[in-house]
Amino acid sequence: MAGQPDDDRTRIILGFAAVSAIFVIIIMIILLVGLVGSRVIQPAQPASTNPYGVAQRPLPSTSQLAELLPDKLGSFKRTSLSGSLADFSATYTDGKDVVTIQGSQAVSTRAAQASLSMTASSMGSSGYQQLNADPSFVLQTREKGPARFVWSHSRWYFDVTAPSKALLDAFMQEFKY
Repeated sequence: MAGQPDDDRTRIILGFAAVSAIFVIIIMIILLVGLVGSRVIQPAQPASTNPYGVAQRPLPSTSQLAELLPDKLGSFKRTSLSGSLADFSATYTDGKDVVTIQGSQAVSTRAAQASLSMTASSMGSSGYQQLNADPSFVLQTREKGPARFVWSHSRWYFDVTAPSKALLDAFMQEFKY
C-alpha cells in the first residue's frame, strides 16, 4: 500500500508528459504548414494585371548573353552589349531613338526581387507597381519624356528605359522575356 501514491504520481507525470508531447507535435505541425505555405510560389498573375504580360512570358534558358539579347529585335538593332548573365547591359536603336536594357540573373527569386525593390525606391514616385511577388514590376511613364519598365521574374531582373512610352511598348512587344 505504501507504493500506491508513487504509482498515482507516476501516472500523473506520464499523463502530463503525453499531453505535452501531443501539444508540442500539434504546434510543430502548425508551424511547418505555415512555413511551407509561405514558401509556395504565388501563381502568375493574369496578363491584364501585369504590364506587357510578363507573368506569361518564358524564362530565359540560355547560358549566352548574345542569345538573351539578340542582334535584332523586330525593328530594333543592338548597338552595344556588355557584361555577363550575372550583370549585363545593352543598347538598341530603331534608327533614331535609343532603348537601354540592363539586368542580371540573380542567385534566387528573392535576390532578383530585392534588386527590383532597391531600383524602385530610387525611382521616386512610381506609376504602376507590384513588389515582393513573382513577377515583381515597376512601370514608370510620363505624358512626355522617358518611360521605364523594371521587372523580375524568377531569378531574372530586367530594367528597360526608352525615350517614350510608345517606344517602350514597341520594344517590349519584341523582347520575349
